[in-house]
Amino acid sequence: MKLWAARDVATRVLSGFATEPGPSPLSEHREAIDRCFSKDRVEDILVTLEAERTPWAEETRATLGRMSPSSLKVTRRQVRLCRSRPYDEVVTVEYRLSQHCTALPDFREGIRAVLVDKDNRPKWNPPTLAEVREADVEACFSPLGDRDLVV
Repeated sequence: MKLWAARDVATRVLSGFATEPGPSPLSEHREAIDRCFSKDRVEDILVTLEAERTPWAEETRATLGRMSPSSLKVTRRQVRLCRSRPYDEVVTVEYRLSQHCTALPDFREGIRAVLVDKDNRPKWNPPTLAEVREADVEACFSPLGDRDLVV
């Protein structure tokens, strides 16, 4: 079968399963999401979530509070860095992050806490947002030399 024919068959089969997803469950929180997550620093996002005083904001703040402080800062940087970049650049950043972040102690600690010991009490290093060094966040975005992804 030719490639274009296989693609047409796959498209026909998959389209038979397509359904209208309906409104996003987050759409009712859109204004609060925009207000809270427009901040440049994770610390400011948490303060703004606290000020919202809604169940959604409280749940979101609690969820973020359980995450690795380093990962939160890396993720915030990633969103800012990649939001207006073309896919070819974003995929390279994603690959670099996958390589750098899986080598960090927090990656293994998260696996230990959730999947191995199942105590759900990770001991992050560093343990607070204030202790995360900007240089460590930036290092997660650094090129990988001859192991870098070339698109």
